[in-house]
Amino acid sequence: MSQIRLDLGALGHLGGPDLEQAVERLAEPFELALKTRLLETFTLLVGELNIDLPDGRVDVRLDGDSVSLVFLANPEVPTQVRESREELDARVTLRMPEPLKLRMESAAASDRVSVNSWLLQVIEGRSATGSHSSRQLRGRGKS
Repeated sequence: MSQIRLDLGALGHLGGPDLEQAVERLAEPFELALKTRLLETFTLLVGELNIDLPDGRVDVRLDGDSVSLVFLANPEVPTQVRESREELDARVTLRMPEPLKLRMESAAASDRVSVNSWLLQVIEGRSATGSHSSRQLRGRGKS
């Protein structure tokens, strides 16, 4: 990340003092946004990769600015959903409040599975038990 920050500074210098000051102000937020996007990309990549790994899984590890991918053979974690790639062809875009997203990511991390696998487990567990809400609307309506 420090090299990217230096590159941005050099580009800002080429544009004169106004652009240089703007780049200095934007460097930190840009770095944070880039880190977030890279982590999201690695997480998606690892989730896709883990589908095809029957004897282990890959974890994304962060150490400061360093990101590493680590293979864990025969992990001691709950069995995760391992469908073939053909069975995982549907995609859904889900919008949620940021605090809920953080709780979901934390739960997945504590179960040592990807967010995608965690969501599949939760949905399968809920639908398997048949525990659906029994809300019923009462009243009169006109059609």
